[in-house]
Amino acid sequence: MDDLARDLGDYRMFSGVMANLNNGNMYDTSGHVLTYKFTAEDEATASRILSGGKLSGSTLDEGFLRYELDPGYSPSHLANFQFIESIVNQPGNHSPGMAQFSVYQQKGNQNFVVEAASEVTLKTPEPDFGSIDGKFFVTATGLKHGFRLEGGKVMQHPVNLFENLAKTPKTLLEYFLKADEADKKPASLSPQLFNFLYAAEHIEEKQK
Repeated sequence: MDDLARDLGDYRMFSGVMANLNNGNMYDTSGHVLTYKFTAEDEATASRILSGGKLSGSTLDEGFLRYELDPGYSPSHLANFQFIESIVNQPGNHSPGMAQFSVYQQKGNQNFVVEAASEVTLKTPEPDFGSIDGKFFVTATGLKHGFRLEGGKVMQHPVNLFENLAKTPKTLLEYFLKADEADKKPASLSPQLFNFLYAAEHIEEKQK
């Protein structure tokens, strides 16, 4: 009864804002859409209650029953479905069907199962690194971003602003000579000219 009361309280307080987990927006870490289902026993019980024609005449609110018996909300439910079925079919505190519930058996989160779709439908960027069973690894993307493993730990190369300084023209004349050799249009020279001016400014600051 306490579990049922808790579920009923959650329904009255949060039903207007609670999201159904079977709305197609739940994924595992690999991008497979997740579907929440009841256990086979609870699924059969929920089906009997919903198709039994006694929802509207039940002591329990019909809206609550449809919420409680929807697998999309199952991870937050604790009530025993067979207990709910007894209330719906045999209302009253002294119904013969209630005897089997004289001893409380807590189910916890054992009242639902989660299935992942076979195909990946959510594309996510590859991370720089990850870990499996506590062991770190660096992905191909991470290698491109300068990450590496050292002693089992993930490290990243420091970014050197002047690492390509040797390839940068030292004078404006050298810059234009290289541009002529490459036979480039004037419109495409602006990024290179910016790089030259930016590098020259930092060279001057270092010399000071």
